[in-house]
Amino acid sequence: ADVRVAGDGTLVLTSVVHMQRQRAHGRLHCPECGGFFAESKGLRHHQQIKHKSSYERAKEIVAESCQSLILFRESVTASVYAEWEAQAQEALRSKSQHTVGLCA
Repeated sequence: ADVRVAGDGTLVLTSVVHMQRQRAHGRLHCPECGGFFAESKGLRHHQQIKHKSSYERAKEIVAESCQSLILFRESVTASVYAEWEAQAQEALRSKSQHTVGLCA
């Protein structure tokens, strides 16, 4: 889980279940603001733009996020996690099958 106070004073809570679901969809957690970003490139760009990290530091943060452990509890069983991963893979397949261009 992750708890932090945002810049505007808002309390931001991220549950273990939410973190597991985001990880199943290939999103990485930003340790500075708590946001989730698509794959390593998304988190690296976010770190460089939002947090003004150098390229090298952004790569280190991505590596740390990729290697971070998420505690599994009974609330999220392996079957539920596997279902989330399957949904994420299906979403990627569906996205790749869309034709490029605008539809009128």
